[in-house]
Amino acid sequence: MTLRILQSHLSELGDAFLAGDFERYMACTVLPLEVRTRRATLWVEGELSLEEGFDCYFNEACAMGVERIERRAVSVTGVTNRCLFGRFASCWLRESAEVVLSYTAEITLETHRLGWKTSALGFRSEDTRWPLMPHKLMPGYA
Repeated sequence: MTLRILQSHLSELGDAFLAGDFERYMACTVLPLEVRTRRATLWVEGELSLEEGFDCYFNEACAMGVERIERRAVSVTGVTNRCLFGRFASCWLRESAEVVLSYTAEITLETHRLGWKTSALGFRSEDTRWPLMPHKLMPGYA
């Protein structure tokens, strides 16, 4: 059941992103959003800052001709009364071919009145400031 919750949430995020629908994406996110990299813990404090990151990723995806993003729930690593902790794999595709290699990340969801929302993300990036650079998260990007 919890893996299904995580997968459903990841699908909603991906659909909102590919549609360029920031409002829908924002509705799936808790602010402040914690973003962890190998070198820093960053806090996305407000809607404008989240939108800056969304736009950065969206513009990168458009420039690469991305038609589909596959986000697959890999595992649920923990559950509390309010949170679900997990890992997911993501891949950006154009014409069914990987535009970049898959990458994995950690995600924390918090339960809210209207459902689950992302409250934290963890990447293997070396970035130390927001927005993270998409090409640094994706090992196959050239």
